[in-house]
This record gives sequence, structure tokens and C-alpha cells, in this order.
Amino acid sequence: MRSEFHVVSVGNSLIRHYVEQMEAPARPGMRDEAFWARLLENPAELSRVFDFLTDDPPRRSAEVRSLEFYLRAHGLSPSDLVLYLVGTRTASNEVVRTALTRYFQTQGYEIYTPQDVPGYFGSRPSANDESPVEAFRQGMVDLLRHLVDVVSRVRPQYQFVVFNPTGGFKAHVIVVALAAFITGCPVYYIHEEFQDLIEFPPLFYLPTVDELNFLKRHDPNGFDPPAVPNEGWLRRWIDFGIVAWGPDERLHVTSRGRALFPSPPSSKPHGGPPHD
Repeated sequence: MRSEFHVVSVGNSLIRHYVEQMEAPARPGMRDEAFWARLLENPAELSRVFDFLTDDPPRRSAEVRSLEFYLRAHGLSPSDLVLYLVGTRTASNEVVRTALTRYFQTQGYEIYTPQDVPGYFGSRPSANDESPVEAFRQGMVDLLRHLVDVVSRVRPQYQFVVFNPTGGFKAHVIVVALAAFITGCPVYYIHEEFQDLIEFPPLFYLPTVDELNFLKRHDPNGFDPPAVPNEGWLRRWIDFGIVAWGPDERLHVTSRGRALFPSPPSSKPHGGPPHD
């Protein structure tokens, strides 16, 4: 049984390397969607990209390299992992994901394909009255919501859910990493300078509504550990600095924890400054 589910952010490192070996006058740009769309419709050209990848996978794909580092560090094999490849709604990125999907399947990885949405996000088709910037921003919001939902669905099926934001442009990587922090999942990537695996434990935690209600009821007077109905809550609150011991030897909500309380409605457009 496969024990780990990896959300892998896919960038365009593969086709950047692919373009570099083409003759200069014929080199397409990453934004030349017409070129990459035509390539997607040409099985022979897609096979050339795949063959280029298989000639030296870890050097030609940041995603392959990061996964190989991870497997070695944890003593795992491809048969232990399920991969969810998340990219952008562009022809260039779809070329990359098509080649990577084929390659990973030949190596023994399982590829996760959700039924309700396409397995990539980034820039929604822009309506006539919507600016490209707003469409891009909304695409990032959609991506974050989707990834949080995916984690909630698959988490009961796997021992670990892990995020790999190695590939992709900056905003995409940030959103993928943020989804990991919100859902309490570890993150790993390859540091290009160190050429080594960097792993982060869960760095962020959002309490549930029941947890927030408990904390609000006991703020600012504090509480004793036996009053907490769930031992896991208390452990996470302490680990993430949501509560801390006070001079009265009771646990109190910290300013970090208080910042998670829902804000009351404000007449100001963007709300007022936080109060502690």
C-alpha cells in the first residue's frame, strides 16, 4: 500500500532545458503559447520532449531531482508515493506535466487525478470585463482553496501528506507552500545553492471553530490543562505558540493565538490595526 501523498508544484525547467538545445532562430519563448499548443497536438514532438527528459531526468527536471533526493533521504521507493502534479493553465506547462506524468508512471509512481477539477491551476480564462491581474489573483485563491480541500479528502488514506513546491513561478510556489502550512503538512524542496534537500516540519496551524470557542471563553483569565477536552489541541497550541504558561502557572492565549480570533465587523474598508 502506498503510504505518502505528495503535492508537487510543476514548473517549466524541463522545457527551458529543451529549448536551450534548439537552434537559436527556432527557439520559442516560454510565453509562446501558440508554439506549445501546437506541440501538444503533435505526438511525435511530445515524444521528443519525453525522450529528452529520460536522457538525464534529474538534470533536466527540478521535480524529478527533488523526488529522487527525497526518496534517498527517507529510504523509500516510487511504489510508496502517490503524486499530484499541480501546474498552471498554460500550454507550456501542460507539455511539462504530460512528459512528467509519463515518466513518473514508468518509474512506478502512481499519479493522482481528481475527478472534479483539472489537476492544474494558475490563471483562469479572463472574462471580458476582468483584468488579467484580477484573473491571476483569483486563480491563486482558487488554487489555495482547492489544495486545502484535496488534503482534507486524501489525508485519511495515507500515512503522510507532503508538499513539494520546487517547480513553478514565485506566486505559485508561495500558494502551494501556504496550503501546506495551513493544513499542517511538511514541505521539502531542493536548494539550488546547497544542492541538497531542505525539509520543513509543519510551520502553521489554524485551530478549528470548537478550539477557538474554547480559547475565547478562557481569555484572558487562562485555564488549566485538564480543562482542555482534547489532548491533541493542547499539544498543538503549545507547539505553535497559541498558548503559553503565565506567571500564575496557568495557560493563557498569546497575542499570536488572539490574532486568530474572528474580527468584529469594522466600518473601515480594510479594518483597523490589531489590538493586543
